[in-house]
Amino acid sequence: MSKPPASVRLVALDFETAISMDHAIEIGCAEIIGGRLTGKVFHQLVRPLVPINPFTEAVHGISEKKVALMPTFAQVADTFLNFIGDAGIVAHGEHVERTILAKELARIGRQTLDPQRFICTLALARRSGLFPRNGLRDVCRDLHISCESLRAGHHDAVGDARMAAMVYLYLTSTLTTSAGT
Repeated sequence: MSKPPASVRLVALDFETAISMDHAIEIGCAEIIGGRLTGKVFHQLVRPLVPINPFTEAVHGISEKKVALMPTFAQVADTFLNFIGDAGIVAHGEHVERTILAKELARIGRQTLDPQRFICTLALARRSGLFPRNGLRDVCRDLHISCESLRAGHHDAVGDARMAAMVYLYLTSTLTTSAGT
């Protein structure tokens, strides 16, 4: 694996959903440029078109009341897509995030993003062989990356996006270094 050039812009992405892999209730993105987190994020709670599953509420701490006055995905889609722009998209378990995004875009009659734009940190972690378990929190704990999205027992999309970005940066740096030796 080669390290991206300094000018490359990537966006780490994470969704939280009302039900399994469908109907976004939170969008989180963290920008990476030149192999560094810039600190620029996109964060939006979203009012889903379906009730929020009680399990989801327990995990994420996002209730129907909390999102009742939030915009729908259709109302934030342009702002969200403008943030992403033409960047590559980093996600831990990219198939899940890509599926959620595709469903949301299809509901509003928009074209899905090219799957080639997505980079999967879960696949990178597995390929590296460095971790006994490859879940995002497991990898972060092994790398001593703060699981910052765990607040009051809940996790959030921006924190998960930042963690995926840090895992990506570590793995691309490590795999590039070890490939060169």
